Amino acid sequence: MNINQKEWKKIFIFGILIFIFNILLVLYYIDGYFLNDETFFLIHAKDNYNPFLYVGWAYYRPIPLSIIEIQYILFGLNPIPYHLTSIIINSVNSFIFFLISRQIFKNQLTPYFAVIIFMSFYILAFEVILWIGDYFDLFLVFFLSSSILFFIKSYKAEKNNTLFFLLSGIFVNLAFLSKETAVLIIPTYIIFNFFHEENIKLFLKKSWKYLIFSPIIVIFLIFRQNSKITPWAFNFGTIMILLIAVIISLPLIVRIKIKMSNPNEIFISLLTIISCYSLVFTSFWRGWAFPSIGASLWISNKLLRNFNHNSFRDVIKHALNLQYLKTKKIYVTIFALFFCFSYALYGYAKYDYYRASKLTLNMSNTIINDNAVGKNIYIVNVHYFLLTCGGYESHLELSIYLINDTRININYILIDDENLYKSYGHIIFDAEIVSIEEYNLITQDPSNQVYLCDMNILNIRNITNVLYNDW
Repeated sequence: MNINQKEWKKIFIFGILIFIFNILLVLYYIDGYFLNDETFFLIHAKDNYNPFLYVGWAYYRPIPLSIIEIQYILFGLNPIPYHLTSIIINSVNSFIFFLISRQIFKNQLTPYFAVIIFMSFYILAFEVILWIGDYFDLFLVFFLSSSILFFIKSYKAEKNNTLFFLLSGIFVNLAFLSKETAVLIIPTYIIFNFFHEENIKLFLKKSWKYLIFSPIIVIFLIFRQNSKITPWAFNFGTIMILLIAVIISLPLIVRIKIKMSNPNEIFISLLTIISCYSLVFTSFWRGWAFPSIGASLWISNKLLRNFNHNSFRDVIKHALNLQYLKTKKIYVTIFALFFCFSYALYGYAKYDYYRASKLTLNMSNTIINDNAVGKNIYIVNVHYFLLTCGGYESHLELSIYLINDTRININYILIDDENLYKSYGHIIFDAEIVSIEEYNLITQDPSNQVYLCDMNILNIRNITNVLYNDW
């Protein structure tokens, strides 16, 4: 699709607006301290592990981990550059999605609305936006979006289509080095090409080009056999759920072949269905990062298939015309959901993530400043963050080690005062529930140092030798 100078100017301004929007979403959290697994990754950066050679983790994802290591070398424990990287890559991902939409949709304005729908999925994949520890999905989307862009070019181009496919395959390999669920794009491409070719012989004749995906198989066989494979990702129950999902989706895939003739619609439908398999293997929130690409294209195609405006002025004029109530409802729904979801995401950043990161940093510094080396540290009633799960004992221990090169043993305890805390899920932090009498014994032991988590100041208070009734 040829783009004139006026259109380039419009696209450039839109790209700037995407970047500004992404900054505003996390502006309140841009200096948020490291949480949970982020401390684990930084420890490996601190200890100079080579992510491309080290296979002791539960996965082999060297590209995101290398980027974290490079940032640690350059910026240390300053969290701002880490969050800026998320902002920049998320903005680039949205822009690549815009370019994909331009390849899919004929109307030149539809891609702008498609990006708004895509960015509305931030609410489901909020960890990708806010959490440095999910660089995996961040770069997965970056490389897969690039791959999809070249793949679409490959089946639309009359010339250089093989080159475009090979470029697409290279990006799939890079995506796989970011997160293993990238492998699901391969059956999407193969099934589409099978549907798209005139006959099976022609399909088989061109099958040599799928050798571009062979590095993925080699990497998996060589490195993953030495890794600590995540149990929940490969147990019998998970495999059975995936098998059921495949069986349920097969009639839908067959229906695509029978009912659809438009290559773009076929590809969108296959991508939407097959990418959702990744939800079986990963957390619900971060798991939506990959499926959001296909889902956004599918929703855009359904809602905006009759979109025929040539300028934003026509869109505004049409939206204000009371005669077009159905179209008006679509516009209002898209923008209302976008702003509501964006505000909710801003709330996650401002309240949950900010408070959790501030608490982690303040607790670390308080323990370091109290010179508690050699003592058993007990922290009473650590707050539970529903969305961020901020604070396993080991994460706080790693945070202290990152800041001060000091190894300290941390113990979370919950005082079983009329079972007030059992319902809040604190137990997931490995916290031990103790009675009031047991707490009093702990705090009076001279080898222990005891703190009380105080959410009013987002810090801990030293309550060593302070009995429960004297708080």
